[in-house]
Amino acid sequence: MSEMKRCSTCKQELPADRIHFHSAGDRNGRLRSSCKECEKIKHAKSKPYKPVAKKDHRICTACGIEFPETIEYFQLRARSDKFRSLCKGCISKQKAKNYQNNQEKFIVRSKMYYSEHKDRMRNWGREYYYRNKERITIQRIEKREIYLNRSRLWREANKEYIVKKGKEYYDSHKESISKTAKIYRMKNEKIIAFKRRMKFEENPELYLSKRRAYFIENREKIRFYHHGRRVRIRELPSTLTISQWDSIKLSFDNKCCYCGESKPLAQEHFLPVIRDGEYSHNNILCACQSCNSSKGTKSFFEWYPKFKHYSKRRERKILTFLHYEKDTHIQQLALL
Repeated sequence: MSEMKRCSTCKQELPADRIHFHSAGDRNGRLRSSCKECEKIKHAKSKPYKPVAKKDHRICTACGIEFPETIEYFQLRARSDKFRSLCKGCISKQKAKNYQNNQEKFIVRSKMYYSEHKDRMRNWGREYYYRNKERITIQRIEKREIYLNRSRLWREANKEYIVKKGKEYYDSHKESISKTAKIYRMKNEKIIAFKRRMKFEENPELYLSKRRAYFIENREKIRFYHHGRRVRIRELPSTLTISQWDSIKLSFDNKCCYCGESKPLAQEHFLPVIRDGEYSHNNILCACQSCNSSKGTKSFFEWYPKFKHYSKRRERKILTFLHYEKDTHIQQLALL
């Protein structure tokens, strides 16, 4: 009968041989105190079981989920054909967590990089969009409401910043914006008219009250716009500013240049628009409504000497102000 040995862990009496016990590893041929079964359990507890992936599959070391070993689920290592141990989902989660913990640092770094590589970033964005156009459009349609809510919340929180940036951009790109808007209006004239009509029909009282209030607040501005538009249609110069108009009125002591009376003043074209009179400080005078209507489209040199409020002093002042020669009726702008 073979010799028996008691296991120190499970306390069972087992045959003292290599079938039930491992060798202690010394020259005397001694056996270990624990049996093979107990050591197996002990080893399993100390080192947890690692699942083995199927063929052409890979297990993510972070989430423990098995995915096909393709670019769709795993990223390639830098300068290598081997895949990374983490799946794309876990990598994106780690990046998001890292960004939240170091947000300010990332913003400063990204702004610096963008300012240094502006053209490169724009080209890359363009290429990426055209490469993934279908996927991006589908994603935008699916997440449209989320994007709209997010943008709405951001706009509400940053109203002052948006207004400030909008003004800065408009001031620096005024010509290109007006040109683009003009082209758009020409192409979509009927659509714009239809939309305005619909808006008016929805709430005519509100629309009219807003229009009336704007007209009262910006009367001078609207007058300038209409005068300038008449001239621009004929492709004539239109350069008169509000400060120049104020200086014209001061030159004639805020009185009508033709009759000399203190009445509400209007902008009067010395050379009428119909005779290619430009809208600039070289051709605009301040006149009362009655004198302006009386002159109409007549020539100053024919009309004023026969006018009932004719004055040689005022005539001399008008011609001197506009740099005209009385005898030749020629404007000497080269002398300015």
